[in-house]
Amino acid sequence: MKKCVAMAEVRWGEVGPGRLALAHRPRLKDIAKLAALGCQRVVTVQAGSEAALQIGRVVQEAGMAWTWVPVGSGAFPEGEVDRLLRRGLAALADVVEAGESVLVHCSAGIHRAGMLAFALLRRRGLTEAGALEVIESLRPETRRGLRQQHLDWGNQVASEVSG
Repeated sequence: MKKCVAMAEVRWGEVGPGRLALAHRPRLKDIAKLAALGCQRVVTVQAGSEAALQIGRVVQEAGMAWTWVPVGSGAFPEGEVDRLLRRGLAALADVVEAGESVLVHCSAGIHRAGMLAFALLRRRGLTEAGALEVIESLRPETRRGLRQQHLDWGNQVASEVSG
C-alpha cells in the first residue's frame, strides 16, 4: 500500500513574490493543515469525476482560496484541455505575482501539476534546466515523472508569452 506524504512535508519554493508547492491530491482531513503551513490557495488540476469539487469545498471551508483547472489527463494538452490549462496557468501566474503561497496538485502530483508548474517557471524566465531544478527541490517525485511531452507544452507556452 502506498504511503501518503504528510502535508507537513510540503516543500515551499519562492517564485517571484509568491511561493509554490507541489503535492498529490490531499486527503480531505489534511486540507485544513495546509493553512497552518502558510498556504493561501490550492490549485486543483483534476476532472470533476476525481472529487475536485469536494476538495474545493473543504479548501474554502478551511479559509483558503481555491482555483479549479478541470483537466483529467496528463497527456499533451490539445484543444479544450490546452485552453483550460492555459487559463489555469494565467490564473496561477497572477496569484503568484500577487505574492500568494500556492499549492498545486493533481491526483498523483506528477504529470498535470508538474506540467503546470514547469510552464509557470518557464513563463517567469527560468531556463528549462532551471525550472526542472526548482521542481526537483519542491517534489522529486514530480520531477522524475515529467515526460518530454509535458516539457514541450511548457516550453511552447513560455515561448509564446516571451515572444
